[in-house]
Amino acid sequence: MSPSSSSSSDEGQHQMKMLALVVAGVVMIAIDRHSFAGRQRVQVAADSSSAPCGCDLGGGGGGEWRLSGGGVVSGLPARVPGYAHDALLEAGVIDDPSYRTNEVEQAWVARANWSFRTEIHVAAACLATKKLRLVFDGIDTVATVAVNGAVAAKSETAFVPVVIDDARSFLEPGPNLIEVSIESALGFARQKRAAYEARTRTTVPHASFYNAWDDAGGGRWGGRSASARNFIRKQQSDFGWDWGPAFVPAGITGGVRLEESACQLDALVVHQTHRGAAGVLLEVAVDVVFADADACHLAVEIDSPDGDLAARKDVDIILDAAAGRRPITVGKIVDPSLWWPRGYGRQPLYALSAELSRNGVTTSRVAKTLALRHVELKQEPVSNGTSFEFRVNGVDVFAKGAAVVASSSRDWDWLLGSAARANMNLVRVWGYQADAFFEAADRLGLLAWVDFAFAEAAYPSDDLESSVWREVSYQTKRLQSRAAIFCGNIQGEEMLARYAGSDRDRLLVEYDRLFVQTVRRALRDVDPRIPFVDSSPSNGALVDDRYSYVKRWGNPNSPHHGDVFVRDDVDCLGRRGGGPPRFVSEFGVQSFPSFESYLPVTAPSDRRIDSDFLAFRQRTENGNERVDAALKRRVLSSESIAAISFADYLWAMQLRQGLCYETAIQAWRAAKNPKARAAGIITRQLDDVWPGPSWSTLEFSGKWKLSHSILRRNFADALFFVRDGRVWCANDGLDPIDVFGITAELWSWRNSTSRIASATLDRTVRIKGQTLVCISGLGFDDRDRLLLSPDCDRRLPAEAPSFLPLESVFVRVAADDDDDQNRTGDDAFVFFTQLKDASLVPSPDLAISVAEIVEGKRATIVCRSDAVIAYLTLDLPGVVGFFSDNAFVLLPSRPRTLTFTAKTLLPFNSTDQLRAAIQFRSLNHLRPTTTTAGHNR
Repeated sequence: MSPSSSSSSDEGQHQMKMLALVVAGVVMIAIDRHSFAGRQRVQVAADSSSAPCGCDLGGGGGGEWRLSGGGVVSGLPARVPGYAHDALLEAGVIDDPSYRTNEVEQAWVARANWSFRTEIHVAAACLATKKLRLVFDGIDTVATVAVNGAVAAKSETAFVPVVIDDARSFLEPGPNLIEVSIESALGFARQKRAAYEARTRTTVPHASFYNAWDDAGGGRWGGRSASARNFIRKQQSDFGWDWGPAFVPAGITGGVRLEESACQLDALVVHQTHRGAAGVLLEVAVDVVFADADACHLAVEIDSPDGDLAARKDVDIILDAAAGRRPITVGKIVDPSLWWPRGYGRQPLYALSAELSRNGVTTSRVAKTLALRHVELKQEPVSNGTSFEFRVNGVDVFAKGAAVVASSSRDWDWLLGSAARANMNLVRVWGYQADAFFEAADRLGLLAWVDFAFAEAAYPSDDLESSVWREVSYQTKRLQSRAAIFCGNIQGEEMLARYAGSDRDRLLVEYDRLFVQTVRRALRDVDPRIPFVDSSPSNGALVDDRYSYVKRWGNPNSPHHGDVFVRDDVDCLGRRGGGPPRFVSEFGVQSFPSFESYLPVTAPSDRRIDSDFLAFRQRTENGNERVDAALKRRVLSSESIAAISFADYLWAMQLRQGLCYETAIQAWRAAKNPKARAAGIITRQLDDVWPGPSWSTLEFSGKWKLSHSILRRNFADALFFVRDGRVWCANDGLDPIDVFGITAELWSWRNSTSRIASATLDRTVRIKGQTLVCISGLGFDDRDRLLLSPDCDRRLPAEAPSFLPLESVFVRVAADDDDDQNRTGDDAFVFFTQLKDASLVPSPDLAISVAEIVEGKRATIVCRSDAVIAYLTLDLPGVVGFFSDNAFVLLPSRPRTLTFTAKTLLPFNSTDQLRAAIQFRSLNHLRPTTTTAGHNR
């Protein structure tokens, strides 16, 4: 199968496909949907045939673009890269789309067709002597490109560049008009669906999400929008998701340039063969555009992390259609510096550059970093099933990560740095991120799980097959040296089970044609060795080799094979773990943004628990009612909720989210043993695309939610916790940890003078790397004395005191480890009742002091109290950053020293100013002392 290119001319005349050599990735410019640098008109002039004739029309240098469309604007200044929404917002035609219900009021933008125009001056000498091509790195989505009124290219995918190979045939000396007309993605997709259903006499289940607007009406805010997104190759979440809006934007999303087309490097793919002590063999495959050249010279260099030359290869590439794919070895790296996931070793990066030249003149160059690593997906027979586990450089890795959902460019070092600081070693990428994203992930020690851009829908294979082949081929070439695994779709297989009322057999056949016969084959055509699963969750494959792929059909969410999704159940704090899954590839608990995040997108009347705004922003049916009921069940009583402010309510939602993560993660890490083989946890999700209810642990601004701090504690390499009357330590690192003893203390929630009781166990236990060890049993005798037993199999008399009110006491357990680095992490706590029933001291005295500000970005803060404070949380409103710990239990007479790290310089001139800005909350401070109706405030 060889689908046609998205280029306007036959790529077979101009490309030599894949000579195998070393490097991967065409540079792809990421798009920020809100602001871009200004552009200027470009003139392409040449005094002689040797002068360069290329130019940048956007994304880095030039081009004055104008936007028209919607029956509203004509010739409006526009930035490229950029969307119609951006130009309309900048000109004041629309307000902030994220404000209140503007998403609905501005639906006309999504329904309209748009046109972007610019003018370019080209010198006659360039047209007489040069081969030129016009390249759009990305257009979103259904576009026609015209040059001087003549149609030069068409595209129906947002995921592949649009290339006009022979631009010279459309250009004229002097001024040239370039126009990109973009059809409404919503209208196009619906037309495609209607035509498909009429042709096949099959009804394809609608892809929709609750509360997204729908111009057909229905429901309070439009009910479930029938977007037909599964009939168009565009970012699927643009049509609305359960964590985001339905803006359905249209625009030019990447760089635009006119370039000389002789000897251009279009793609560079790296192949690594790890041979143990013999080193790493490096090869590359290249796509070269020849145009009028019949030979180019390729030079590939690899520099070591120290800057020394590690390997170099020079080769002449000749236009030869019969050449096919010839592996060309760049070199062998002896004694390589291997890259490891965070927590397993260092992250050395090699520098790779590839340069094409003709007659001694450089015509194209690509430079990137390269991590030397060997990633495998282990799916081997184990007790009652099959394992699902990552192995890196021969070492099994317990994966801890989160899904990234944002599609616009941003400060990736901050976003992914927040993942790394939370002890994660993997990010799951929904769709295709920019190269800068993956470079940051490599620097920070994060493996990348890349999902192709299909999710939660049935997709018509015959309408999409050719386009999808090009998409997968292009994105794989760009990302294969960065990704640890590719996944065909999110919940695609699972959706088939929900479509019993449709033509399920046809949908199943189409699923196989698209995700096995097309996606997998296109991927394997580029890289036959990279790990791949056709869907997630899934049972994996019965056979997966170079000759065939046979799926293991059945319940895709089975705990015995493959990976599983765990839903946001309404009683996550009651989770006991159940049967341990092989790999939790998605687990999420919904929370709300902070009051600070809601402020710029709300009016005062919106800031209520029962407001229309809060109902509109919720994209899960009955979502607000479900999380409110869950909050009342275990965290806050109805009386407390009635008395607190809206800001307090939002805080409590984030606390519940964090505690749910803690409960589940400890259950699954307790199941990490050779029999169960629980091998990874990925939370849903890391980030947000707007301020609204979601499963994220970071605010839209990048600020940490308190749940992210709780996640950090529970993703620690060494986790010390109590479960089912036993004290455990899970050590995911490679180095052993020595525990010399543990201490258990019985505390009263209200008695601030002393502990009620304590017990110690002097026992040296070595927790080897990648093991789970029970250190002690924990219980009480008939006198309510604390007991610690070195025999974990011995059942102690009771797991809770019998003569004390359970709501009045709790237990703290601490480990004495082998150094001063507190490698076993934070203390563990055992609560005997729901937090809402605990006898907390209302509004206890709390002293907070700021010791120092270091280098303008870090501050040392000390907290003291004379009472137990449950889940004390500090905040600096208006400052993006994080505390070294947050949402913790503060014990009386035991000061806690924290560090706050800001993303940028702190806006305070003194420690006193910073202290005055600090706000705090805790469960104690939310306990009512008088009955008031606080949530209306």
